[in-house]
Amino acid sequence: EMLQRVQGYVSLGIYSALSRVMRSNMLDTKPSGYLASIYRITDPENSESWYLAALVAAMEAKPNQALFYLHKSVDAGFSDLKRLQTEVAFNALNTNPEFEKIVNRVRQQPQSR
Repeated sequence: EMLQRVQGYVSLGIYSALSRVMRSNMLDTKPSGYLASIYRITDPENSESWYLAALVAAMEAKPNQALFYLHKSVDAGFSDLKRLQTEVAFNALNTNPEFEKIVNRVRQQPQSR
């Protein structure tokens, strides 16, 4: 139990730092990329860690990596269809058939509130 609490605390800290970095400087994705990697390693069962990694990859113009991470996010339970469809960083993926598969997978999940 204690180890789970520590993991939760570390995960929350990394999420907070990553969110702050992404909001403050969208042009330099290097810090975001590092934090996203650490977040995925620290909390691989958290769909948000994979979603944010996909967001960073999309911002870095790495569509295949972004799609891979989005699939992993859905595997981990990501279900926010509106967020996925309105994310500006994913606009370049909208015409990709693999992105449509991901959208369809999310549609099949119970939606988050």
